Amino acid sequence: MLNGNRRLKLSKLSLIYWGIALLVCVLLFVSDVFFSGSKVMYDGDGSDLSILSYERGVYAIDVDYSSDCYGMISLTPSSDLDQWGASYKNAFMPDYSNHVTSYLYINQSDSKFEIAIYPVQESDSFNVSHVCVVRMRARSAVYRAFRMFVRFLVIYLISYVIFELRKGTKDRNNINNRLLILGMFLLTLISMMGFMQSYIPGGQDAEFHLARIASIAEGISSGSFPVRIYPCFVNDYGYPLGIMYGDMFLYPSALLHLIGMPLWKCYVFYVAMISAITVIIANYSFGEMTGDRNIGFIGSVIYTLSIWRLNDVYIRAAAGEYAAMAFLPLVVLGFYKLFSNIDEDDKKRDDNKVLLYLVIGYFGLIQTHMLTTIITTVFLSVIGIVLCRRILIKSKLMLILKSAGIAFLANLCFIIPVIDYYRSYDLAVEHQSVNIQDQGAYLSQLYMTGGLFSGGSYSLQESYGINGEMPLGIGLAMLIILGILLFVIIKDDKNKYRTILIICGVVAMISIWMSTCYFPYDFIARRIGFLARIINRVQFPWRYSVITTMALSVASVFLIKYFKEKERTQFLIISVSLLLITVVQAVSFVSERLETNEYYISADCVDQIAASLIDNDTLYWMQGMSRDDLDSREIIASSEDIRGLLVREDVPSVDIAFSNTSDSAGWIEPPILAYKGYHAYYQGDELQIQEGDNYRIRVEVPSADDGVISIRFIEPLIWRIGEVISLLTWILVSVWAIRCHKSRC
Repeated sequence: MLNGNRRLKLSKLSLIYWGIALLVCVLLFVSDVFFSGSKVMYDGDGSDLSILSYERGVYAIDVDYSSDCYGMISLTPSSDLDQWGASYKNAFMPDYSNHVTSYLYINQSDSKFEIAIYPVQESDSFNVSHVCVVRMRARSAVYRAFRMFVRFLVIYLISYVIFELRKGTKDRNNINNRLLILGMFLLTLISMMGFMQSYIPGGQDAEFHLARIASIAEGISSGSFPVRIYPCFVNDYGYPLGIMYGDMFLYPSALLHLIGMPLWKCYVFYVAMISAITVIIANYSFGEMTGDRNIGFIGSVIYTLSIWRLNDVYIRAAAGEYAAMAFLPLVVLGFYKLFSNIDEDDKKRDDNKVLLYLVIGYFGLIQTHMLTTIITTVFLSVIGIVLCRRILIKSKLMLILKSAGIAFLANLCFIIPVIDYYRSYDLAVEHQSVNIQDQGAYLSQLYMTGGLFSGGSYSLQESYGINGEMPLGIGLAMLIILGILLFVIIKDDKNKYRTILIICGVVAMISIWMSTCYFPYDFIARRIGFLARIINRVQFPWRYSVITTMALSVASVFLIKYFKEKERTQFLIISVSLLLITVVQAVSFVSERLETNEYYISADCVDQIAASLIDNDTLYWMQGMSRDDLDSREIIASSEDIRGLLVREDVPSVDIAFSNTSDSAGWIEPPILAYKGYHAYYQGDELQIQEGDNYRIRVEVPSADDGVISIRFIEPLIWRIGEVISLLTWILVSVWAIRCHKSRC
């Protein structure tokens, strides 16, 4: 009763606290909107730019220019500005563009900045025509209110942890729960410790994913939802990454960027969110597998701080792959529960939980990284075939089919557009040729955690050896787990976890083999032609290290449980040793990564990384598309009598003012790629769209007329139907899950 009253009191205090927090944030927002408002700090040609004083808020610096070389917008603060008083970055001005926007985030009143605009190299053609510096009213208000909300949240979390730790109780379970929560919180912080500075520590694909976040934000601001065509790629021609890549988990970061958060901080938020999801799911999954939450936590440490996952986060910046790794344990948990009678004949399966594990797990995989989804499904299918005697039971088959069906319906919003585009176009990804075997790792690289962090895996192909390659190994901790696993399997043939350990061992060794240069990829591709395309889709053999990491992490928790049931001393030695090796190895890996960092990213907006986004990703270009013509954003016309001017460039929403003085109809080709879904309208009538030169959109122009043509991207009806079905599926699954939880079914 006393605990109940205490909880009720805590709930009331929390409600009062958040009521006050919400009131403060709303008042701050209202005061900023109505009393501070928008303010033009400068509007001119830039020749008389001087040191300006700024109040708190978000400022946009718009520059119109022309040049045959790169330029720079340089921001220099006054000497009295505090370290965290402002967030600002210099912005490049690409020679292929004529407009750049940079942002200045001011957290300290009366901050003084000098703005300088100049060419990077000597040029007589560098000309700035217009500069405008304006305080953005709505974005400033939301940004300040959001910062205040974060402060309240941090204070609340710290207070809650202190309260829970200080609260006296004799209930051992409550103490254990609090320690687990604290441990998970610290594990999340350790896993992303390399992002606790005022920049992103580089990463091979970091700029690509920053641009994805910025594209979603820009797409939403122009009225698109979901954002299928990304505006920030291919020189703003529009690129269908929102169709070909799952991006649902990027939307929270995009919304933060939309309300004013700097772009690099939005990516840090994404890393933090995915790290927290990884820790929570791994802790829960391993705990459910072993029936021991403490072992589950140990497993989450081994998995979250595994070298390959850290490689994905810090070196490759493979946002899709490490996000998929967050949901992989849940899929494995579902299949383990499905076959739980492998080791424990008296253990009853909870079909409802299994269904939820598989549906949520596969939803997360599909919405983050399709390659990991396919690789995982292939390995699980092979295991299912091997264990066919266990699966050829009506109840299990029905459960698998039901889970697959619900997962399919839940992902129709993604599956339908992808299939539609693959059927509609001959994409470059279908023609890529990769000598995949030469990019595999040597066995000697499996334990290595050092290397050239900006390197790739091409040096084997170019006969340079491993010098200059990025780390390709799984780390010492995983190899030790594999050694202990083999020892236990060989020594104790009556071990009740023997079957699951053998499965993990076989999967680990096969996936290790497939990640090396010793697996006969080239031989298979030559002898079995249709497999060549499938093999090439994987691109890099070391992608299978995800499976190795998952298999050995599962093996580790069952090994720890095995030793715990056998002898406590061995259990403590194994557990502590694996934890120490994993943590020390992870800290050393990240520290070396940061100390030898060759470049970092701190872009506040996408314009600051625009130079790398024209051909950053070409997999979904239409086959035969030329890079040479993409620098220009000029409108091409069928004759000199036709003129066109872009008056709105919010790709995929574009407006073009045209004039045709000829008595015959013609056409114009705006800088938009002719992907399926575009429609052109003039005075309420739809105009014909064709495929023009270099896969530009070609729009029909009426004769002897002038006006504005509107081009919009409109999803086909079948796509919208898929989105509705996915939404309804999740609503029904959520309602069913809540009812089951309440009735304990």
